Amino acid sequence: MNILLKNDVVLIHDTESHVVPTHMSILIENGKIAKIGSDIETSDGVEQTQLKGRHANEQVLEYMVTGNLQSCQFSLEDVFYGQLAAMLEGIAAGTTTVVKHVHVTCSPDHAKLGVVATASSGIRSVFCYTPIMGVKKFNPLRIQPNPFKDWVMQTFHQLADKGPFGEGRVTLGFAFDLLLLPPEMIRGLFTQVKEKGVKTITTHGSVSLGKVVQSLKSLDLPDESTVISHGGEISIGLQNARNTFGEYHMKQGKLPRTIPENLSVEAAFNLAIIKGVEAVNTSRNIGRLAEGFEANIVVFDALSPSMVAAAQHDPVAAINLHSTSADIDTVIVDGIIRKEGGKVLPVAVDDAAQEATDEAIID
Repeated sequence: MNILLKNDVVLIHDTESHVVPTHMSILIENGKIAKIGSDIETSDGVEQTQLKGRHANEQVLEYMVTGNLQSCQFSLEDVFYGQLAAMLEGIAAGTTTVVKHVHVTCSPDHAKLGVVATASSGIRSVFCYTPIMGVKKFNPLRIQPNPFKDWVMQTFHQLADKGPFGEGRVTLGFAFDLLLLPPEMIRGLFTQVKEKGVKTITTHGSVSLGKVVQSLKSLDLPDESTVISHGGEISIGLQNARNTFGEYHMKQGKLPRTIPENLSVEAAFNLAIIKGVEAVNTSRNIGRLAEGFEANIVVFDALSPSMVAAAQHDPVAAINLHSTSADIDTVIVDGIIRKEGGKVLPVAVDDAAQEATDEAIID
């Protein structure tokens, strides 16, 4: 399938990773960017989705029971539709690649349906398989004492041997939060995971980032494969980081004249795209608009009410500071259109999920 995006403002990175807005056309052939230039012609035309809104006023300890542990009560159908909905929400918001810290591994079939749903969505993903502390009983709360029943790692090995999935879009990663287990057990587990070719291992850092990093260092585990998810304890974005920068200087009786380069909108844009690709060790041919790269492209409506004027002045600032999901007209993942005209397109359900969902196409 060939796709031609004609005469748009294209955000191209130069050799120094600076964004250069350029009026160009993009030709996509066989899932890759075949050509970027002027006057191109062509002959061819989450598993926690169900819990959204339930935790707005909860502290983390409440959430661990009412949210995190609820995956143990989900049916196979719940897992499939929850994961599919989460991935389609990402596509609708302009996300083409996502690292998924998966908590639905309460049975082999739950884990497999999570993979199938991810592949069915059309998104590119690192599906990080997670051994979890399951629930034995909710009232009173009793946790399963063994997160490593025989099937847990057997299922991981089966998925690792069968992957990647979804025509190569979905690769297997590993997620692990049980850092209080015996050190030798953890080291052996990480070795086992890496021997299966896993390039991304993630752990949560949202409660205490410093303690997580310290624990990993004490085990000699942090390396290029390690990603700390939810890693910011207080930072929630560019504006908060700028506020922290300003407060630091104002407490010294100073007023900053300029914003440093690492707090620019371009730096935030690159953090989400180029640095994201580097962090999860995905292939080197995504994350940029360049010939020969995979065609993962998001098209914004620069004349929408929220982006007009801003997009014409500074497209990067318009995306970072003013855009919403409603401004995203088209999303292309590996050369396949997944959102068009502002609407997510129907998806084909993988054969492995049709028995659980009783559907072949989901609109």
